Amino acid sequence: MDNLINKLEKAIKEKIKPEEIDDFVGISSTVNTIKKSHREVIKNADIVLENEQDNNVINLDQAVNIVYWTYFEQNSTKFVGITWLDDNKMMIIRGSILTP
Repeated sequence: MDNLINKLEKAIKEKIKPEEIDDFVGISSTVNTIKKSHREVIKNADIVLENEQDNNVINLDQAVNIVYWTYFEQNSTKFVGITWLDDNKMMIIRGSILTP
């Protein structure tokens, strides 16, 4: 996981586009909202961001693009990824995907 986070941090520094992120990271993302069907995944998912402060700063509905990779930890689905905001700012996001 640390290797993925390091690659995401480097992607932010180099301003990698969502269309290029999978190749840059070297791992296919679970969700990339460049794909229209993945936008629906984000809209329908019950996502909780890891840092409470992030919930106030990042409105996932207003993100221009979101790309994340999932992993499992302590019987829950977690994710780490990048969001591209409308001001061209890129941020690492982490959180959980809740299941019904």
